[in-house]
Amino acid sequence: LHRFTRALGLERCAVVGNSHGGAMAIKLALDHPALVEKLVLMARERPGFSSVCFDDDGAVRAVLAHLGERGLTEVAYLGVERSDLTTGLRRHQAYLDYCREQGRTPRSALGDLGLQSGYRLAAELLTPTTQAMVCASDTLAIGAAKYLQEQGRTDILVSGLGSNPMLTFLFANTLSLDFGYKDAGILAARQLLDQIEEGQPPRATIAPCQPL
Repeated sequence: LHRFTRALGLERCAVVGNSHGGAMAIKLALDHPALVEKLVLMARERPGFSSVCFDDDGAVRAVLAHLGERGLTEVAYLGVERSDLTTGLRRHQAYLDYCREQGRTPRSALGDLGLQSGYRLAAELLTPTTQAMVCASDTLAIGAAKYLQEQGRTDILVSGLGSNPMLTFLFANTLSLDFGYKDAGILAARQLLDQIEEGQPPRATIAPCQPL
């Protein structure tokens, strides 16, 4: 990244780093502080830097509450290993906390972010009484919906997170919550402009998810 900025002839620049790109942006800022004038991180926070993050806890809770309103209480959770702070730890913990608060017995399994992981985790969690499956991402949800389709269990509602249109296009009994990616981009741009034009200090912002 530093070589790239040098090739462009940049002496000072403002940087926006998204998700894993945020780690690269942080490293650039720490290694070359004279180069990075302003920095905003998306989907990743770090003390001392401006950031715009998604509401992982609120998103999972919103889906679970929506399912509860539809009378679906036997809900399994397909997640990502908790070494992943956002998609893994925070979303899984939101499910566990919600189940505890509602007096429900949690049923969850964790894997990676791939389609095959969703397929495998759905097979692991499926029981005769399962009414719905909440997945930490739309990719997991597509894998889970594929498995359920093959088992003839299309009565089970599958929810993803991320608003990928392929999920609801391919499978009927599915839904996906929009994290508010568009709003997050706008918030990040505003933060960057506020720093450049008004000299505002770094701040952490949570982008609200869209209602189902």
